Amino acid sequence: MSSAVTPIVELYRYILQPIAPFTWFGLPITTLDVAAATRLCVALRQIRDKLRIDHELARAKSGQAAIVEERSFVRDISATLLVVYGGEAVTCPLLGIPPSFMISGVFPALYTGIQAIVDKLPSVPTPSLTYELPLAFMDSLSRAYLLCNLIPPVILNHSSEIVSTSPWTLLLTSLLTANTGFFFAYSPFSHMPNRSGLTHIMSFPVGCKALPLIRSRLWTQKLLELFVRLC
Repeated sequence: MSSAVTPIVELYRYILQPIAPFTWFGLPITTLDVAAATRLCVALRQIRDKLRIDHELARAKSGQAAIVEERSFVRDISATLLVVYGGEAVTCPLLGIPPSFMISGVFPALYTGIQAIVDKLPSVPTPSLTYELPLAFMDSLSRAYLLCNLIPPVILNHSSEIVSTSPWTLLLTSLLTANTGFFFAYSPFSHMPNRSGLTHIMSFPVGCKALPLIRSRLWTQKLLELFVRLC
């Protein structure tokens, strides 16, 4: 083994060891699990706080009262679990296997507990290069573990030989599992005027809005306009 990667390997061996107090109850929760969950919960809180401030400033500039919804823990933990398991919920049914959160509730409970602690903090640091640059190393460790140790065995050990030997299946599963959850939790168009999207971390109330074309009586008007043009 190259001496350059030896420290990284030893670091992985250390942070992948189950830790107390979880080992007292026979739970296989490691240092990396706790660090990754804390990092995600804090990052989502930072995003929520930033979006709240931006929303209040935008409403203030337009002379409108800021419509800010009181934070709900159910909404916050739903966003967190959607980020973590959204991609898995999409790919696992396509592969014909149960997602991990349907088999064990240990890690959903871990994220729920850490999210509750983070929400109780008076404030969290504003994202900046000073904080994000050191944390980028931890992000790389957790991301590498996800893409190299958690996702590939699902494909390589699949009962179907077509799936287990397909590089495309492995690539697509890795892409969707690792990224779909965050897209579901925060659609990039959900906060724009006259746009609709799925979002759980915005400051204003969540609502549903029908597309303009299928609103009451509007579709008949469009059909009449089309009929007039054709005639």
